[in-house]
Amino acid sequence: MPTSLAKGVKPGAAPAILTVVSRVTGALMTFRWWLPAVAGVVLTAGQAMAEARFTVVNHTGRSIAGVYASPSRSGDWGQKLNPAPLANRAELEVRPSSSECRQDVLVEFAGGQEEQRFKVDVCTNPRLVWGEPAPTTDDPSFEFINGTGQPVVELYVAQSGQLATAFDLLITGGLPPGGRFWVSMPAGQGCLLDVAMVLADQNRREWSPLETCSIRDVTFR
Repeated sequence: MPTSLAKGVKPGAAPAILTVVSRVTGALMTFRWWLPAVAGVVLTAGQAMAEARFTVVNHTGRSIAGVYASPSRSGDWGQKLNPAPLANRAELEVRPSSSECRQDVLVEFAGGQEEQRFKVDVCTNPRLVWGEPAPTTDDPSFEFINGTGQPVVELYVAQSGQLATAFDLLITGGLPPGGRFWVSMPAGQGCLLDVAMVLADQNRREWSPLETCSIRDVTFR
């Protein structure tokens, strides 16, 4: 696997896509997510300097050829973390290059198949078992992708019903077409978010509510 592989859908498989019409403007929005469901729980400010090492347990019945992990806000998987294949029923402690608690984790099997888990809090869940259902997450953070064809000059995200209190996340600069922006939200306070953006032509689009705990990125159009 190339070490610069971008995060996203598994090679050879199509993402699940849902196109929704905005209740406010009639604009289209596309959701993407992967199966199995993402794993992860709470990330707190006090964990920022915690040790991010975790243990990968292989209960899949197959050999794991590669283990990759990087911060959820990162756009690529980074270096392979295991020095040798991980046999079935074996386990291995790994240490990502970043000490951040919230990690995306990918395992690559000997046959080339892959399984991804997103927004995993490895500080509070340091033992990840493959071959068992991934736990659900209460972390609504997600990557905003500009699919509009023009720059997004303002972006607002808040818990559902609180959009009027949100501040502009792009205050330091707009987001070009195709650009990506990681939206970090507090875990444990609900999975439903309201989102609003203002385009370069001053057209404002809003979506409410959006469930983002079970997805990693959202393409807005």
